[in-house]
Amino acid sequence: MDMTRIYREAARTHLPQAAICSDPFQLIKWVGEALDQVHLATPRDSAPIQVDGRSPAKTWQKVRTTLRAAAENLDMVGKAIINQLRIKQKQLFRAWQLKENLRGLYQGLTAKAATRHLQKWCRAATRSNINAFMTLARRIRHHFDGIIAAITHRLSNSRIEGINAGIRLIQRRANGYASLDNLIEMIHLCHGGVPTRLPTHP
Repeated sequence: MDMTRIYREAARTHLPQAAICSDPFQLIKWVGEALDQVHLATPRDSAPIQVDGRSPAKTWQKVRTTLRAAAENLDMVGKAIINQLRIKQKQLFRAWQLKENLRGLYQGLTAKAATRHLQKWCRAATRSNINAFMTLARRIRHHFDGIIAAITHRLSNSRIEGINAGIRLIQRRANGYASLDNLIEMIHLCHGGVPTRLPTHP
């Protein structure tokens, strides 16, 4: 489930025997938001990053995109940016490292290894003296058992989140529908595997 308190309390009240599993999507979203906070707080002119003759504004945009990308998906420009951050913007580079280390939690670790990994990560985030990540470490400790339970039971809301994103795309693409039935039919057509009769077919 989502880590929102209202869901957790309802589950504990009505399903006291259930293991509450905190959705990995939410945790990765949190670390992305913490990274964004560090990026926004970093002075752009203190140690400028240079990329391919781009303007400072375009370069800073590329820096943000690079920070949010998975390390294994970085192109040559992205790798060059990370290397410059390591030299010129050490706090931002450290924030990126913490983000990548947290992603490692969901890369095939056993529950026991994941527990050690997350405990070590929380200590590193606290020692980093980066406010956004120190705050995130406290949030993670509050939801620690649920995060590890999701790894133990191999559960995730990723498929549901993907479908939700697809539905939002369907709504944006059409700029609205004449009726709710039309929207439901389009969702079935695109995501449901449910046969639907097209207007052009009798």
